[in-house]
Amino acid sequence: MRYLKKNRDCIKYLVSQNLALRGHEESLSLDEHINSGNFLSVIKLVAKYDTVLEKHLQNAQENPRSVSYLSPKIQNEFIHLLATTIHSNLLTDVRKAKYYGILVDSTPDLGHREQLSRVIRYVDVDFKSKKVMIREAFLGFVEVRAKDAASLEHVVLESLKSDDISLANCRSQCYDNAAVMTGHIAGLQQRIYARNSKALFVNSDNHSLNLAGVHSAKQDAVVVTFFGTVESIYSFFSRSILRWHKLKEVMPLTVKPESETRWSARSEAVKAIYEGLEELVEQLERMSEDISMSAETRSDAAQLLSSVLKFDFIVLLEFWNTILGKIDRIQRRLQDSTMNFREAATDLECLKQELIEIRSDLSENAVKSAKAKCTAWGIEIERRTRRRKKMFEEQAVDAGLRAEEEITRVMKSLIIFTMRYQYDF
Repeated sequence: MRYLKKNRDCIKYLVSQNLALRGHEESLSLDEHINSGNFLSVIKLVAKYDTVLEKHLQNAQENPRSVSYLSPKIQNEFIHLLATTIHSNLLTDVRKAKYYGILVDSTPDLGHREQLSRVIRYVDVDFKSKKVMIREAFLGFVEVRAKDAASLEHVVLESLKSDDISLANCRSQCYDNAAVMTGHIAGLQQRIYARNSKALFVNSDNHSLNLAGVHSAKQDAVVVTFFGTVESIYSFFSRSILRWHKLKEVMPLTVKPESETRWSARSEAVKAIYEGLEELVEQLERMSEDISMSAETRSDAAQLLSSVLKFDFIVLLEFWNTILGKIDRIQRRLQDSTMNFREAATDLECLKQELIEIRSDLSENAVKSAKAKCTAWGIEIERRTRRRKKMFEEQAVDAGLRAEEEITRVMKSLIIFTMRYQYDF
């Protein structure tokens, strides 16, 4: 039985490190050229220093039909026993704490199945050491067939029932800001609240701030075009190792892809282009004229160069670099595990006041800086306005806005929209 404990410890080590157990060939051969997987490799390594395990492996190799307790079925059984024990210990701690909060979120996996993650937050009080710790216990995934509030409510209640956790002891609900979760009439939080009025809903301030940025970036076509260009820059250089290497040689920061779920990724993407704009333009110019490059590469470089060397792009680059930097700083603070409600509220209020204060100056400074660059690079600021065809007997004349006035209007409206979405301003 001693080698069973060693098998268990090897499996426990591998799964705790999130390492796969099996390899291409499940072989006990000592041939080092055979990839027998992490589990058998670790077993062989331990056997070099343990005579009992060494004799067991020799016997298993000489008698293939003998019981070795090394088969994939045994490995899976050990993993299941370990998982069951951990799950049971976590539930014991939750029941001991009595009061708890529930956190659930769903996401599709690689098999296109919707998986609902279940987390319980509770307070762990150690009376001996006189320490109080807020802990979060991940209880696993549950596959969901539908994402409506009624179906999610059923999954949550059944999960709590199967874990023998009373809903009456629930004191908080924490979800993202999707309407099916946060709806005040028929959302999941309202359904749980109807069953237990002490289960208060706490929304995700970080997710709310992220959604404010995501939606504000879709309010005007010129902003959508801006972020499309930022993403195209990353795609163009990341598709080729040669192009990526050339870009890294000249730019101080590496360009990054944008992301809707991780708003700080946009901050990193914009910052890289902002700090290395001149180097980026020079690199695109060289690539568009380099005859050693393929025709497709030269064409793509020329199109990107044309998109970058526009007054709107340069202005918005200045604008978003400042705005995203301030939002990213607050988002990183909100992700701090030591953050509390008071500090979070203070940080969000400070961000609001800062956006109000810089609204006019930021737009004017972005335009001023962009005009200086456009003048230096010979970029035309005013574009020819396409006149709308008049209807019969129409007398009104649409004077339109100049490019400078139009982009200023866009920037100010973006700040207003962000504050309205986040703060109901």
